[in-house]
Amino acid sequence: MNKTAAAGFAALFCLLFISIYFYGIRWGIPSKERVKYVLNGNYAADKFYDIMSESRQEIYSVSGRSPLGRLNTGGQEKISPVSKISGADKHGKIFYRGEINILSNFIRPYLLRTNHTDEQMSLNALSVMEPARLDFNPRMFQYGGAYIYGLGAYLGFLHIVKAVKITPDLKYYLKNPDEMGGIFVAGRALNIFFYFASVLAVYFIIKNLYGSNMGFISSFIFAFCPAVYFQTHIMKPYIQSLFFLILSVMFALEINKNRYSARNNILCGIFSGLTIGTMPAYFVFLFFNMILIMDLKSGKKSNILFTVACAAFIMFAITNPYALLHFNEFIAEFSGTGGIYFNNADIIAAIKFFLLQIPLGVSTPVFALFTVSFISSFFLADRFLKITSIYTMIVLLLWSFVLKTQPFSIHNSRFLLPGFFLMIICVSGFFHRFKLIKTPIKQYLLYAALLIAALNCSVIAKNLYLDGTMNSTRLIAAEWIENNVPFGATIGLDYMPEPAHCPPLDFTKYKINIYLEKPDNVPDYFIIVGGASRFQEFLTKNGYAVAGNFLPAESMFGVGYHMGSTHINSPVYIYGKEKNVRNIRQD
Repeated sequence: MNKTAAAGFAALFCLLFISIYFYGIRWGIPSKERVKYVLNGNYAADKFYDIMSESRQEIYSVSGRSPLGRLNTGGQEKISPVSKISGADKHGKIFYRGEINILSNFIRPYLLRTNHTDEQMSLNALSVMEPARLDFNPRMFQYGGAYIYGLGAYLGFLHIVKAVKITPDLKYYLKNPDEMGGIFVAGRALNIFFYFASVLAVYFIIKNLYGSNMGFISSFIFAFCPAVYFQTHIMKPYIQSLFFLILSVMFALEINKNRYSARNNILCGIFSGLTIGTMPAYFVFLFFNMILIMDLKSGKKSNILFTVACAAFIMFAITNPYALLHFNEFIAEFSGTGGIYFNNADIIAAIKFFLLQIPLGVSTPVFALFTVSFISSFFLADRFLKITSIYTMIVLLLWSFVLKTQPFSIHNSRFLLPGFFLMIICVSGFFHRFKLIKTPIKQYLLYAALLIAALNCSVIAKNLYLDGTMNSTRLIAAEWIENNVPFGATIGLDYMPEPAHCPPLDFTKYKINIYLEKPDNVPDYFIIVGGASRFQEFLTKNGYAVAGNFLPAESMFGVGYHMGSTHINSPVYIYGKEKNVRNIRQD
């Protein structure tokens, strides 16, 4: 690649980084526009803010102050703490008929949360710490301490420079939801820094392996990987952990090339420790580093592996001391979460996940290129490409088996980001080995694949932007409900009301029935957010019809891309009894 082309690539990348990655960063945050639907004038008073604050403290009292929102009993109860204090029966049913304590639990999430429930967990983990007592226990381990403590330090710095407002006074945020929204925006912006650093790291890794041409192309493939783009805009630790993993692989590759030294060994271990110290679920991808080290011809590989492992453990211990101090809780939390996934051995479902959901995350053209590179690696003498291809295929198949029961969604790609990075290494090696990048027509095919991936990202970007405006599917649905669902109607929900699962509405106008299991009565309307409901059979059997549906964008310039069931600009379906639907149509 000549200097002019390289400069053009760099300029285009910088432009896209600025224009796209800050585009839509305000999606689904607490805002005055949302609040106006849920908080009418009768309840916008100090007394009700006190009730909302007190009920939140009650929730934490029954959950052992856990940010995960689970009962502090050690069992596998179906109902959450908020459902319990809202009067749910053993089946999780709640019937709201104007009770103020239940109303407080309905409204509070719309003032404090984004459209993605999990984004609040890190903030909750920070809120339950008591620094004055030297208590820095996050009381959760799914997100590592490297992320939680790092986020806390970052937000603390922003508070000092007055970029955000940090206060232990919950009522301040209840009264000023935009301030809470600003904290989420700041947390997402931190991911953008790690995204940019990851792209640069990918460039240097591929450049060292296959030259600068392939380095530029591969960094663009990574930059426009839909899963990477999607997760960068969510205040969760996956992008940061991916960055640390990429750096650990960088130093493992140096070791594999017989450039092992105390510096490379220790840095490989440090970044491996930070990888699992940020996102423990990524530990399985670190076996790739071990394989690279074990592939050394040197007799020192056992010593090198020991040094790397020690450095990794020390870094994990420094950033996650409470995981070691409360090791039983650490294991129990992951065992409980694992029960969600390891629930059957459906091989067909695993294959479907692999063939449908992995292309959704990495883009179909890149998935196809990886498949070709995997097959071709068996006929090549390139040992590194063979090892990388086989390992990547095995780990992706394993994750497909773990995630097989999850609904179709790019959201599931959060566990697969390191696998997508390894896929890009394989594709780069394939192109380099066959010198495909030097063949003009094949260059154009590669650029076409990049363009499709970029257009996939642009569909995500469009939905991110819309979800931060009054054109969000949830806010359009809220306006529709206000204008079409009559006062006193009974509305059924399949989850507790919160931004992720229900559009904002004035709950005081309606009777609300919440069901965790199959409903035993027939409400006038039923609201479903995100996709197919587990109550679809019930809705069909009882004569419900779609009264209103509000759908996300699914194409850009004629290229379609369906994100599946996600939290971003989610589809909203409002079902009504046939007579109610006819009345609405007549109006």
